[in-house]
Amino acid sequence: MKTMKSLVLALALAAGATTANAEVITINLDREFSGATAPSGPAPWLTATFTDIGANTVRLDMSRAATLANGEFISIWLFNLTPALSPSILSFNQTSGPTAAASVRTGGDTQSGFRGDGGSYFDFKFEWPTSGDNRFDQDWTTASVTISGSGISTASFMDLGFGAGNSPNGLYTAAHVQGTGGGGQSGWITGNPVLVPLPPAAWAGLAGLGMAGVATHLRRRKHA
Repeated sequence: MKTMKSLVLALALAAGATTANAEVITINLDREFSGATAPSGPAPWLTATFTDIGANTVRLDMSRAATLANGEFISIWLFNLTPALSPSILSFNQTSGPTAAASVRTGGDTQSGFRGDGGSYFDFKFEWPTSGDNRFDQDWTTASVTISGSGISTASFMDLGFGAGNSPNGLYTAAHVQGTGGGGQSGWITGNPVLVPLPPAAWAGLAGLGMAGVATHLRRRKHA
């Protein structure tokens, strides 16, 4: 009986660990913090979704709302990494969408080139061209990137970073949207993260796997 209790406890802990490592965190960029004109249409204008897809691996989906006007495009999107980890450990593999140049901060917290206009400094960024086929405009909905690095998970990217300018308390993310106001203007937008709970079906699946394991163990003990 003691062995059986230990097995059930181990299964419960394993299920808990699995769900903890299968988080989805979404950031809806719905607030302009610097710039002349906000993007067109209702907020959120952009959405960043971080999903745990394996050990030390996270998928980042960067999406633009369909209601953004033709001619409005994203040129820079900035993110943070927890101070417990160095941006230099990150590697990026873009899997779909307009091709971006990915780079990480290798200098101090206020390194030039990693600042949202009038706001926080960030740890890594994606930058798209302002013209051509790879411009992140109405021809594209989402750019997806796989991020790898020792010890990372979705929670690793939920950091306010180094505050400055219009955002002295820091920001989780910032994106530069150009071509707003009918063209020729731009705005920097941001938002706060929301943890997406694991759906009930996933919990049921984990519970089923646990019970199946218990049943298998009992059958083996019976025939031993």
